[in-house]
Amino acid sequence: LDSPSASPALVHGLVDVFVRWGCKTRSIQVEEGGYRTMVFRVACPRRVYLADVHVDLQTVCHEHDAEPILRWDDDLAKPKNHSLVVFGLSHVLVPDSIYDILSRTAGREPPELGPTWTAEATDEKMRLQLAALEGLPAEIVRRAAENLEYTPGARLVMASLKRMGFKTALITGSGVGLIAE
Repeated sequence: LDSPSASPALVHGLVDVFVRWGCKTRSIQVEEGGYRTMVFRVACPRRVYLADVHVDLQTVCHEHDAEPILRWDDDLAKPKNHSLVVFGLSHVLVPDSIYDILSRTAGREPPELGPTWTAEATDEKMRLQLAALEGLPAEIVRRAAENLEYTPGARLVMASLKRMGFKTALITGSGVGLIAE
C-alpha cells in the first residue's frame, strides 16, 4: 500500500476487508519515504482470489488517497530456520563413490567390490577401498575435487532448497574434507 498518509481509519478499513474474506493479518510494516508504504503480510484461505480482494481494497484505499499493490508471497509457506536437508556425497550428489573417483584420478582401477549387505561386508569393503588409496598424494585429492562431476540436477536442487530457506548439509564417510567442501 502506498499512501501519503496512512491514517488509523485506512488501516482499520484494510484489516476489515481482510477479515471479511477470512484472511489473517500476520504482520504490518510501515516504511517511511516520499510516500508512506505499508506492507501487510496476510494469509488467506485457498478459495480466496487475489483479484476479488483487490477490488475491495481499492474501494477502501481510494477513499483515503492510497493505492493498493497486491502480490502473492509464498514466504509464509517457506520453511522455518530449523529446516535442514542432509545429502550424502557418494551416489547422491556425486554419481559415483568418492573412493572410485580418487582411484581413477590417480590412474588406478578401483577395486571390484560386490554389494554390501552386512556390517562385516561394509567394513571389509571400506578396508579394501582405503588400502587401494594408501599413499595417495594430496595433489590427486585436489585434482579430483576440481574435476568433480555432480549428479544431474544436484546443483539445481541444492540452489532451490537454499533459495527456499532450507539449510543444507553434506554427510560423507570418505574422510576427504577437501572434496566435501
